[in-house]
Amino acid sequence: MKRKKYEEGYELLENEFLLKVRDDGVGFLTKFNKDGSMPVAFKNWKSGRYPTYPTFADIMIEIEIEFPRVGWTLVSWRIGKSQEWAVMRHPNGYIVEIYLSNFLEIIKTNTLINGEIEGLWQWKNNKLIK
Repeated sequence: MKRKKYEEGYELLENEFLLKVRDDGVGFLTKFNKDGSMPVAFKNWKSGRYPTYPTFADIMIEIEIEFPRVGWTLVSWRIGKSQEWAVMRHPNGYIVEIYLSNFLEIIKTNTLINGEIEGLWQWKNNKLIK
């Protein structure tokens, strides 16, 4: 499925998420806040630690339609200030993070082959769900 450019005022469907993807392949998926506003963390998502990354103004906001798909792979993990994260490659090729605790629960009862989780998975609220 093809993504579409987000236009101000568009109301997301249940399976649609706002998406930004930098040139380095790192993506940010989110929903609107309950009051309909764009999350501050998403709106202010910085270009990254390195000066070659595009600025916020250069990153187009698109709408990603999420549904269960095969091909989720573990890239790495990292420790943040208040949360630990599993860094995952989305089947569409960009990188997102899920809670490390969610990833550890997944690997307890599922098979990984060369870092790829077998089966159909979908991103939702910083987690992968079946």
